[in-house]
Amino acid sequence: MYGLNKLRDDLPFALGVEIGWRLSRDFWGKGYASEAAIAALEIGFRQLKLRKIVAFTAEHNLRSRAVMRRIGLGYLSEKFEHPGLLPGHSL
Repeated sequence: MYGLNKLRDDLPFALGVEIGWRLSRDFWGKGYASEAAIAALEIGFRQLKLRKIVAFTAEHNLRSRAVMRRIGLGYLSEKFEHPGLLPGHSL
């Protein structure tokens, strides 16, 4: 699992910090990602004084999208080709 990460300069929304999470399947559905993400947002905004925190995921990753909704992130349906993946990759 990870929390806050500086965005790569080659991403279209690189002026900010990314919040992210990755959990083993055994820990899905227990609220851990949301709980940790809320804590990371608190640290990012209150302690680190960040102005912008973003998250992104594959369109079909409904669980991550649900976490994003639960922690209060808005949704932009903007699609982009991630520079770390081959063009047309499903992620």
